[in-house]
Amino acid sequence: MPYVNLPDGARIFYRVDDFTDPWSQPETILMLHGFCRNSRFWYAWVPILGRHFRVVRPDLRGCGKSDVPAPGFAWSLAQYHDDLIAFMDIAKIERAHFVGESMGGMVMPYIYSNGQVINQEYAEEGINVKALVKIDKIDQLKEFILV
Repeated sequence: MPYVNLPDGARIFYRVDDFTDPWSQPETILMLHGFCRNSRFWYAWVPILGRHFRVVRPDLRGCGKSDVPAPGFAWSLAQYHDDLIAFMDIAKIERAHFVGESMGGMVMPYIYSNGQVINQEYAEEGINVKALVKIDKIDQLKEFILV
């Protein structure tokens, strides 16, 4: 499985699951796990979503197989925002539907609330937010898929 190296040197692990038809150009879903979890949190949803979308599941900084920062690291939503934008840029994800659970869901509204900043700062890189889905309970994802 692949890693990306963020500008500050942190290595972020991620999984890509794509079971769409090889001739199709599927949209991407970026799934963000909650605090102290990892990309495997979404494992049960991969067969369902992977048939229709390219599913990208990073291990956020300090979680799963991604690098753990040194003691005293300044954790913040802004840092997760910067990590996610850099991750998308390096992984060449230009557009994505976001699905986030718990803390992973908190990063998305932060990104959305700073949408003008993203659009100005990252317009040349083509980064686009397509949809935001915050999951408090896993059953809500089922409702999202069925709609």
